[in-house]
Amino acid sequence: MTRRRIAEVRMGNPQSSETSPDLSGELAFLFLRDAVVFPGTERSFDLGRKRTLALLEALGSEVRTPVVVATQLVAEIEEPGLSDISPIGVVAHIVSLTQGSDGARTAILRGISRVRVDDFTRTEPYVRGRVTPIVESGVANPAVLAEVRELWGEFSEENEKIAAGIVEQIEGAHDAIVFANLISTHASATHDEQIRLLEAQDVNEQLALLAALLREKQAMTGLERQIKGRVKRQMDASQREYYLTEQLKAIRAELGQGKAEESDLVEIRSRLDRLALPQAVRDLVRKTHAQLERQSESAAEYAVGFKLLQHIAALPWTSYVKTPPDIAAVRATLDSLHFGADEVADWIVEELSVRNLTARSTTDRSAQTLCLVGPPGVGKTSLAQAIANSLDRPLQTISLAGAMDPSFIRGHRRTYIGSEPGMLTTALQAAGMLAPVILLDEIDKVSSDSYRGNVGAALLQALDPMLNRHYVDEYLGVTLDLSQVLFVATANNARAIYPPLRSRMRVLTFWGYSADEKLAIARDYILGRMLESHGLKGRVEIDEAALEQLIERYTQEAGVRELARHLERICRRCAVLLSVSGASQKTIHITTDTLDSLLGAPRVPPSMGVPTAQVGRVNAIAFDAGGARIVPIDSIRFRGRGKLVVSGSNDSVVTERMHVAMSLVRHRAQRLGFDPEGLHNSDVHVHIDASISTDDTPNLDLAICLSLISALIGTVAPQRSGVVGTVDLHGEVGGCHDFTVRMAAAQRQRLEEVIVPRSHEAEVARLPHRISNGLKFRFVASVDEAVDVLFGTSSRMSHPAE
Repeated sequence: MTRRRIAEVRMGNPQSSETSPDLSGELAFLFLRDAVVFPGTERSFDLGRKRTLALLEALGSEVRTPVVVATQLVAEIEEPGLSDISPIGVVAHIVSLTQGSDGARTAILRGISRVRVDDFTRTEPYVRGRVTPIVESGVANPAVLAEVRELWGEFSEENEKIAAGIVEQIEGAHDAIVFANLISTHASATHDEQIRLLEAQDVNEQLALLAALLREKQAMTGLERQIKGRVKRQMDASQREYYLTEQLKAIRAELGQGKAEESDLVEIRSRLDRLALPQAVRDLVRKTHAQLERQSESAAEYAVGFKLLQHIAALPWTSYVKTPPDIAAVRATLDSLHFGADEVADWIVEELSVRNLTARSTTDRSAQTLCLVGPPGVGKTSLAQAIANSLDRPLQTISLAGAMDPSFIRGHRRTYIGSEPGMLTTALQAAGMLAPVILLDEIDKVSSDSYRGNVGAALLQALDPMLNRHYVDEYLGVTLDLSQVLFVATANNARAIYPPLRSRMRVLTFWGYSADEKLAIARDYILGRMLESHGLKGRVEIDEAALEQLIERYTQEAGVRELARHLERICRRCAVLLSVSGASQKTIHITTDTLDSLLGAPRVPPSMGVPTAQVGRVNAIAFDAGGARIVPIDSIRFRGRGKLVVSGSNDSVVTERMHVAMSLVRHRAQRLGFDPEGLHNSDVHVHIDASISTDDTPNLDLAICLSLISALIGTVAPQRSGVVGTVDLHGEVGGCHDFTVRMAAAQRQRLEEVIVPRSHEAEVARLPHRISNGLKFRFVASVDEAVDVLFGTSSRMSHPAE
């Protein structure tokens, strides 16, 4: 380190006129942990370390013997070495030494001059070593010196801890070095800052460091003043509010009011204290309760805070499933409660098995959401109830149909009037545990409102297994653990579900039931419950033949909802008959002959709803939210001016598909055996069911083309044939969505032959036997192949149809 330059030393200040001691020999060292003694200043210290006490004992009465005061770089070191101290020390002598009643010694040290520490010559019983004097210059830059004097004046005025005598002493110092050393001692500098001031190369560097330090202190003092003023204003306002609140409580107490509200707050806090709340929730409770204690019960903020505490107290923060369920019993319960739930039961068993195996591991794992897709009435909701019963968990249902505000799921922020938690939080409160089964009904019918947001996106955090352990309700503002919740969603159309949401779910499709399956469900599940709920158990019997006729002649659906309604109606009619007849009739036996008298004439013709065969009629297999069904596409040809008339739907997409089909048929007229010029003198009218959805229209392209061809060539398509597939302008046939559901409808309505795109050949091989049984699949890749299959080559005409 560069030494301070030699110059004129002192300028008559009493503190700097010490006789320079002899520094040529060995000097004793006294170490300070976190303080610095500057030349010309005095400081008091408590002494107690072993080496220091040995030094004082060696000095005896010669306490004014010069010693080197060295400052440690790290205060925690008990016996510092040469590398553990500042390279610049201060020669000082002990002004006074006192000993208290407890044996502790206190010394006042006065600094004389700076020295550079060279080495230690010995370390026991105390440290001795050699030093080199540093001769200091008192010539200072006048501008820097003036700035430091001004800054010191402002600092001393702001800092009340500095004694008036010290301020006068510093302001009266005329020597620049003494002035700088005094300020360095009393400027509230940190340990590191004091060491930098001690190690400054000359007085100008020391003054520059002091100017920067005092400017920083001045800024901190101003900031502290602002903070104290703000805190004081807030405290004054809080004290005023507290005083007025206490006055209001006293007045209410005189009037006999207010005790109920106070007792309610005490009660809710007592309930919350008994709960094992997470730390973040406990902090929120403590903060909210403190605010309520300072507020009047009539204030709007009081009602908001009290309602928040009520919602927190209503949540089951620690109620989980403690005992793993018996997997075999769960499977048996599912089989007994619901027909045809094999795939769902397999999934539940797999999920429970994995949970049992990972229960003791540290891996965070949440269950994947189960999504049940199928037409109405196939038992999706009842299956969710069966799942909850088999797991012995409560079921909570959230209907999402038409939901358009994400706050419906996430909750409203408490800043809004009438804010409430989201439906997921409400479901947990109602269930009384953190591991219920929550049914998200009609998840495909949530509304996407660009103004309010996307409800499907709001569900992502709750249903994503990677995120729902840290679900946050906007109303509560704290984390909820949804990892133990078993979410079951239902939908009629999987494609209508928000795609990122659908990718996070395990989708299981219900295709509907065949007549035999409906018979089994009616006999083994529905009928017994109906008879018992109507008080008819043992008094009404229904033949199996009557059930078969009920299914075939009175219902036409994928599920069994309408079947259950008819059975309920039969039970009600029987209840009336038994009540009117009294004791004369004790039982009723229902057969195929008595079914009409109870339900009226059959609603479905013997053809099972399949339209009769006509020229220009082709049976398309359409899909909508209610499942798949047979829809006739009708076309007729009559004299006109070559127009295409479309009826049944005025949707632009439907009209567009009709024109595509007509263009394709005209282009292939000669292959089909009629003159395209003849179409200029004819109009063609195509009728399509108005209930067909726009999204499904392209999947009926092949049926539309074949209907037009049938009308133009005058050939009838077989009655029990069905057609499905898309077609492009080149006549190539493409695949369709929801293929399995369509085939289930074909089997249910007893079609015998289905013309399907060749791209579905592998999918047909994977169809369950109960769907493929009785169906003959004809695979086609083009319209020409479809014509050959449906009408036969010989049916083509060599001249235009009249």
